[in-house]
Amino acid sequence: MIPRELQELKQWCCYKLVSQKNTDKLSKLPINPETKKGAKSNDSSTWLDYDTALLYADEYDGVGFFFTPPYVGIDIDSVNLEKIDTKTLEIINTLNSYTEISVSGKGLHIIIRGSIPGGVNRKGALEMYQEARFFAMTGNILKGCPDDIYDRQQELEKIYKKYMEQPKIITNYGSQDKRIVNFNDLLKVKNVKFRKLYSGDFDEYPSQSEADLAFCSLVAYFTDGNAALIDEAVRASQLYREKWDKKHGSDTYGNLTIKKALSGYNKRDFLPELYMDKYYPWDDTGNADRFTEIFKDRVLYSYTNKGWYIYDGKRWSFDNLGKINDYFEQSVNVLKKQGFPKDKLEGEFMEDYEKRIKTMKKAFDKHLTYSRSNRGTVAGIKQSMHKNSIDINEFDSNDMLINLENSIYDMVSGMNIPHEANFKFTKKANVSYDESKKCPRWEKFLLEVFKDDLELIKWIQKALGYSLTGKTSEQVIFILNGNGRNGKSVFLDVISHILGDYRINIQPDSLMVRNNQGANSDIARLKGARFVTTVESNDGMRFNEGLVKQLTGGDTVTARFLHANEFEFTPKFKVWMATNHRPIIRGTDKGIWRRIRLIPFDREFTDDEVDLDLTSKLLAESDGIFQWVLKGLEMWQEERLGMCEKILMANKEYRQEMDVVSTFIDECLNNSLGKEVKASELYQHYKNYCAQNGFFILTSTKFGREMDNKGYIKIHKRTGYFYQNISMKF
Repeated sequence: MIPRELQELKQWCCYKLVSQKNTDKLSKLPINPETKKGAKSNDSSTWLDYDTALLYADEYDGVGFFFTPPYVGIDIDSVNLEKIDTKTLEIINTLNSYTEISVSGKGLHIIIRGSIPGGVNRKGALEMYQEARFFAMTGNILKGCPDDIYDRQQELEKIYKKYMEQPKIITNYGSQDKRIVNFNDLLKVKNVKFRKLYSGDFDEYPSQSEADLAFCSLVAYFTDGNAALIDEAVRASQLYREKWDKKHGSDTYGNLTIKKALSGYNKRDFLPELYMDKYYPWDDTGNADRFTEIFKDRVLYSYTNKGWYIYDGKRWSFDNLGKINDYFEQSVNVLKKQGFPKDKLEGEFMEDYEKRIKTMKKAFDKHLTYSRSNRGTVAGIKQSMHKNSIDINEFDSNDMLINLENSIYDMVSGMNIPHEANFKFTKKANVSYDESKKCPRWEKFLLEVFKDDLELIKWIQKALGYSLTGKTSEQVIFILNGNGRNGKSVFLDVISHILGDYRINIQPDSLMVRNNQGANSDIARLKGARFVTTVESNDGMRFNEGLVKQLTGGDTVTARFLHANEFEFTPKFKVWMATNHRPIIRGTDKGIWRRIRLIPFDREFTDDEVDLDLTSKLLAESDGIFQWVLKGLEMWQEERLGMCEKILMANKEYRQEMDVVSTFIDECLNNSLGKEVKASELYQHYKNYCAQNGFFILTSTKFGREMDNKGYIKIHKRTGYFYQNISMKF
């Protein structure tokens, strides 16, 4: 479906496919079918409205859209839709806007609102256009992508900078995202230590063997542990000697040195020597700039949550332990190792060189002492905040990616992506992606709990697959209901373990009507969560129906932690409540009941049937259970959730139970043509009925409204109001 906002623009044409000379390729020629002449991308008088273009579409090969600001078209050619490559996936997920499959079926069109930040429009298979260009439109949306167009200026700039800008020589490889993949790029490194060792200068090392190891360690850092490039670099350097290929036992000296360098290598290692080339002012701003340059890829500050986030190689975690102080101390140690730049004084002021050296050293020592003090640390870190700030809505923002132990899994393409800080995950599941893993005990457990109801098990599999995503399109809450010893706690415990950080447990009263409606940190904690559990609501607790609608409806929620600022977020989670007592629902409208999915756990295991080790057995199958849930995700993507017979009947029974007025009518009233009951007397009977059965009593106004909604006629007489055509059964 082509977005409506494009359909409303008079920027359309038809097109026909024509053969290119001397090739087997086809070009798309824009046509104005009313004039039978070519439509021009730079002449809007030749353009049509959408309906007219569509009217003539069958006479040509399709319809096309001409671009004008603020619309930007991103055209990606040569895409294998069966297995989309990592680069294309990054572009799709970052832009996260209308994405359709091209006419050929071998490319993609993405349309956003924004402005192309540079003059380059094409690089390889990637093109970007904002004017003087048209797209042959298909409306064939790529599965899992939005069907609307969004403002994506910042995201476009990120993609443009990474994939469209002309390459620049990198002079500082302090960032993990700038790893070298070929020898020619390695030679461009301008790090002083690297250049010295490469040229054979190892005077500062006790022996050349130690210099060899230091050089290999540096190259390992630059190349992300590429052993072949390390060997190539050594052989090209002045450090190379015959000893490199000399046998040491069953291996060579060179291989052993590389292995030793790699054994100590960690892509998150901090290497002070990488940052010795650049000097900063001796003040708080200089300290903050140095700190930011060194740690910009692993620290972020949130003004909303008033704290730092640290990247550990897989996810960003809130810094509860003061790790940021350790990082700042390491950046000050770089200053200490640098010393002061004596070479800046040589030559020009030789007559008072010693005096200037002494003065500079005194100033340097004073600044170093200050920088290492508590006051200097606090000031430097504070000055760094705005340089490393982040809007918390940037965290965990992609609904169709999930962070795992061994990769990032793309739920649209089914591909695995290496961990990278730029994805900004604060969550991580406790499983690895491994297609070979199975879960026979889990499947047996489900058959036992749901008494071989395969339809219900399939529905639950889809519900769990849906819960992996950040989508809330189903707008439902799952209520696992049944008396004890029926498997619902084990079920939730296992899924909760698998989803790790994506699962958050909240107190059941967070979803109930409360007397105190102050700051609810439970709700604030739900940002970024996908699987929210709550267990055992007390008998008689009543849903906060407005909050349930808000949390399940995709609406923006305002929340705050205690002593922190308010913030807004869009829920991405699904609530799974396990309870012996069904929460009270007062509303009778579809707005609340269409969201309820009551899952009956009506199997009760005997003492002999209980397996005390069951949870540990199921947890041992975690990776396999995750694969089972992914199959549920595939089914949900194809079929959506829908209903099964068991859920339908359970919901119907629940709704009837909660509709006390209907129950009162069924048990206490007769349909009696020509008879009547005074409204005040009927309400008194209703109150007595509720009191005897422990039901909540509606006010007379709400009771009257419910009677009206159910079609009962009330007329006014001299002595009061009377309901017509009914009588009491007693």
